[in-house]
Amino acid sequence: MFVCQDGEIVDQGHVVFSADDPMILRGEGVFETLRFQSGKARFFEEHYARFEQGAQVFGIQLPKRGALQEWIEELVVANGLMVARIRMTAGKKLLITADDFVEQKQPYQVCSSQVPVNHLSPTSQIKCVSYAENSILLKNSNVDEVIRPNLEGVICEGCKTNVFFKVAGGLKTPSLETGCLPGVMRARLVSVLDVEEGKWPIDLLDQASEIWLSNSLQGVIRVSTYNGRSLEFKSTELDNIAG
Repeated sequence: MFVCQDGEIVDQGHVVFSADDPMILRGEGVFETLRFQSGKARFFEEHYARFEQGAQVFGIQLPKRGALQEWIEELVVANGLMVARIRMTAGKKLLITADDFVEQKQPYQVCSSQVPVNHLSPTSQIKCVSYAENSILLKNSNVDEVIRPNLEGVICEGCKTNVFFKVAGGLKTPSLETGCLPGVMRARLVSVLDVEEGKWPIDLLDQASEIWLSNSLQGVIRVSTYNGRSLEFKSTELDNIAG
């Protein structure tokens, strides 16, 4: 596999990081994951804006957006990919990886966790490379996704997705005030759907008739089981919007 480091396409085995790189030593870096399809990186402008905002937290200077787009396109061609998962990681150096993307098949099993998201953290709402907490929760859960509350006990987000759900016929999603990631796909859905943004206790999900998850890599995901309870979908308003 080829990767791109600071604009240069190299074999993945030739990537070099400095021993004093703050990203390696302390996790001081940010990343973005997006989907490359039909010859372009989807929603690149939105991802770059969030990438830049996160980079500013650590004082990281990003390359110009046009240069990043060119590097992504060159990398996809170098790896011979048609549909790819792109990850851009910025610290002292900038690394871009591209690998084959395969849609995850249904059913999609989800559980909740009482381990809260610290919505008061200075790294809240950015994609910080210090991602071990989410990774451990996912690894130990034996399901596809874990939904977490914030410190106030209200629904915040999944480890890798935003959350939408239906209760008593109304479509709801946690507001950005909960500390949830300002997801690119989340913003797209909120802009076109009749959805209420707010704060709700995480136990309310036990009453939800339908639960969806969203991210820009997979689009909209129907949850098949939540905490072992099967969900049957009757509505389709979130379906076919991701494209």
